[in-house]
Amino acid sequence: MTGSVLHIAIDFGTSYSGYAFSFQTKQAQEQIRIPSWGKECGQKTLKTPTCILFDEDQKFLKFGYDALMTYTRSTKKLEARKQYLFEHFKMELYDKELHQDLMITAKNGAQMKAMTVFSESLRFLKDHALSKIAENTSGKKFIASDATWVLTVPAIWKAAAKQFMREAATEAGLVTESDPERLLIALEPEAASVFSVMRKFAEVQWVSGEDAGMYIEVKSEAIRKYDDTKMDDNGYPQTDYSAAVEWQKGKKPKHGWPMYMASIKFVSRAMLQKWPHVVHSSTGAAINAKLTEIRGKKKQKNIQKP
Repeated sequence: MTGSVLHIAIDFGTSYSGYAFSFQTKQAQEQIRIPSWGKECGQKTLKTPTCILFDEDQKFLKFGYDALMTYTRSTKKLEARKQYLFEHFKMELYDKELHQDLMITAKNGAQMKAMTVFSESLRFLKDHALSKIAENTSGKKFIASDATWVLTVPAIWKAAAKQFMREAATEAGLVTESDPERLLIALEPEAASVFSVMRKFAEVQWVSGEDAGMYIEVKSEAIRKYDDTKMDDNGYPQTDYSAAVEWQKGKKPKHGWPMYMASIKFVSRAMLQKWPHVVHSSTGAAINAKLTEIRGKKKQKNIQKP
């Protein structure tokens, strides 16, 4: 986006959250940086637990591993009971009537405004990202308006939930009301699909046969499901490299993969040669439509043979 010197993408998950960033130069765009978390508690993961801790006055204390450590190490049970710990709260926005005064329940049974919980979580991730970037640029300071922000949301969310996240991001200072175009709300499956396609399939394997093409076994940082988190946001077990798609000849895998893992499906070599750059708001559907067209022409050609 015009005026932005870097891109920062936040993956705000139900169980784990994190972010990645890259600079807006041609050379640096492909250098996607993802920080690690948990060093203070003996961990080294690419995401941190999505949990946030507030004190008894509803003032922000900690996020992620720090929030869990602070809460569990509270020596006084009474002190812990007064603190507001929120875990797995992302899906509180799913299929509900949303408004500014929506309340959600903390571990101690007390309630706080959902807008406060979400905006403070995003504020922490924003501040952490800008601080981490400064560490990696010899102390050069960046502010939120220097970046284009991307915030991923589930495809099943309704417009009201997406708008709620946009308002929370504005409240958190990612963007301002006068400069909202610096925030992109991206559907998780579409972001995964576009990223995989734009990586030029450097990490896919080709199969031979009548439908010569590829099955995708994505090992890129954006799609790969990290084994250190054990379970993903949809509750599916994870392996070191979860196959994003293995739909050979249109056969769906027996396992119920998360939605974004089925967004690319099977792609023919011919299609990739004719249509190498797929950037579309509904990438999976676009690929399938093009593949159907190619196969239809191939079938018609075979019928015309004497």
